[in-house]
Amino acid sequence: MHYTFSSPALPGAAQLNLRPEATTVMLANDHVLSFDGEGRLITAYRGGHLFKRGLDQRVLEKWRPWAIGRPEHIRRDLAEDEKRRLVGDVLATLGQVLGALPADAPPAARARLERAATWDEPAYAEDRRRFQTVYKPVPILPPDQYLAMVLQATEGCHYNQCSFCHFYRDRPFHVKSDAELRAHIEAVRGFLGAGARLRRTIFLADANALVMPERRLAGVFEAIGQAFELAPAGMRGAALSRWKSEHPQGIAGIYSFLDAFTGKRKTEGEFEYLAARGLRRVYIGMESGHAPLLAFLRKPSMPADVRAVVRAARAAGVHVGVIVLLGIGGDRYAQGHVDDTVAVVNSLGLDSRDIVYFSEFVDEPGTEYGADAASAGIRALTGAQVRAQAAAIRAGLRFEQPPKIATYDIREFIY
Repeated sequence: MHYTFSSPALPGAAQLNLRPEATTVMLANDHVLSFDGEGRLITAYRGGHLFKRGLDQRVLEKWRPWAIGRPEHIRRDLAEDEKRRLVGDVLATLGQVLGALPADAPPAARARLERAATWDEPAYAEDRRRFQTVYKPVPILPPDQYLAMVLQATEGCHYNQCSFCHFYRDRPFHVKSDAELRAHIEAVRGFLGAGARLRRTIFLADANALVMPERRLAGVFEAIGQAFELAPAGMRGAALSRWKSEHPQGIAGIYSFLDAFTGKRKTEGEFEYLAARGLRRVYIGMESGHAPLLAFLRKPSMPADVRAVVRAARAAGVHVGVIVLLGIGGDRYAQGHVDDTVAVVNSLGLDSRDIVYFSEFVDEPGTEYGADAASAGIRALTGAQVRAQAAAIRAGLRFEQPPKIATYDIREFIY
């Protein structure tokens, strides 16, 4: 439901978008606020700056400086005092809109605004405490799953030795028992509350939850199927949209990362079993099609492993997301990375149901990559060289039914 009204107390018309899963407040002075079903702030936009708030109370600010030679966004995390000020500003705006709301406004409009207005700084602090009792930190998701409901069937990464990856260095690998998983599912549902309606897919975390033995994996999908209403297998497009509107708390599908060196052992039949129980897409960190670069990165999978996983998954009706790193390997591996990545991606038989993600490599502190590159005399590519590398790979790709090709910027992730 949309509701628009004007008041001398407001800078122009106010628009309220009241959806089953979220509430959006738009003011004419370039000010937009969005909240989940519990009234938690999701995003705030004002003056060209976007603020994204995570469930752990991290807030990411993003903006684009309109200066010559600065085409990229700037991003930073807000400090604690800045987050408090943001919450204060949001509450002030809500108070202003509530005060101007006409007496004959739809009751739902007032109820939504009043609910959001209960979220003061102590409420968000308590929400963060609850988040930390339910989840280990969620370091990364694929961009199309940023609004998924994360279920941590596993914690950490079972390999955790790639030289460039820092995401799971803080925890040992652990597979939750059936009792642990079921308790976790209930804790997640209780924590999200009405906010769960915004999260129409499930992301099975952490790094490679599908690595667990098939019998245990069957128990995981059984537990999820008992806890949630899942869309029928094979449903897509208009039929899936209709199903989602008719099942406002339903889950459209289950998604997960899958590494190629263990994933290659999964048969088409195993993927078919998981697809029938909700698995819709797996995301494979191929990084590169250039075998010498993969070896340098201490990555145990090779291009043939990626082909095997993609072939088996797609034959079973499970779509794939293939992740390519840009700039990794610097000048030493640049040409081989382009040539072989193009060749491998072209060999995968991808179509419009799949995704190819281009993710610019970020050399994070605490990994071995920097020391390895320095020891090998490798020079990092400049921003212009990275963009040229992306363009070269794109130019070489050939598809009968092109997959979606999108940017995957890990610096913009927040859960």
